[in-house]
Amino acid sequence: MKKLVLLFITIIGLGNLLSAQVKFSPTVDTVRNTVYGDYWKMHNDVTNTSTTAMDSIIIAWRVSATDFPSSWRGPSYTGICDNKFCTTGIPAIGTIQTGTKIAPSAKMDFYFAVSPDSFTENGTHYVSIEMSNDGFATKKAVTFLVSKFATGLSSVAKAADAVNVYPNPAADELNVLFNESAGVKNIAVYNLIGKPVMVYKVTGNNSAKLNIESIPSGVYFVRLFDGQGRVTAIRKFTHL
Repeated sequence: MKKLVLLFITIIGLGNLLSAQVKFSPTVDTVRNTVYGDYWKMHNDVTNTSTTAMDSIIIAWRVSATDFPSSWRGPSYTGICDNKFCTTGIPAIGTIQTGTKIAPSAKMDFYFAVSPDSFTENGTHYVSIEMSNDGFATKKAVTFLVSKFATGLSSVAKAADAVNVYPNPAADELNVLFNESAGVKNIAVYNLIGKPVMVYKVTGNNSAKLNIESIPSGVYFVRLFDGQGRVTAIRKFTHL
């Protein structure tokens, strides 16, 4: 009898495993744009990767993290759009939105819409979004990284300012994005008393993924260094 019960549980588990799988793919993980003007769309279309006939899916999504300042969050300044409707403003973190069906091999138009001329602050900020086709049993994350600069700002200043870390707070991994023109070669993590706790060698042209799982919880600073050892930018983050 026990063997039958275990077999039954195993079959149910396998069924759940097979049904809980990502059946879609966004175009990229991170969309990064410097925006200007009265309206801008940052596209990241999502494809139903199934090739099985009748295997349509519905994408649910929710904002997981953002550091947008209040002046960028107005309902007429920003919006996130799927194949069903566009939000007015950025939805509260964790609020689930749902699109309509996507046929096998078809794409869903998904984009972040902004009105940069309405922003009263300049800088670089992000919105991270989780997507799922199975009730968030499995999911994928996409990030929109938005930069807005004052007219006439030099390219050097842009390279230094367009540095972003996410998610913030972070648990196990911290993503650092920067302009290729900044020439970042090394990234160091410092604690509040200025002691380096980790140093990473940059292997990508404009991004790095830092494993911070082993450092204690607390507030830290990320320092980016160029090939001459000069600090090009400093960002603060919290480790959970």
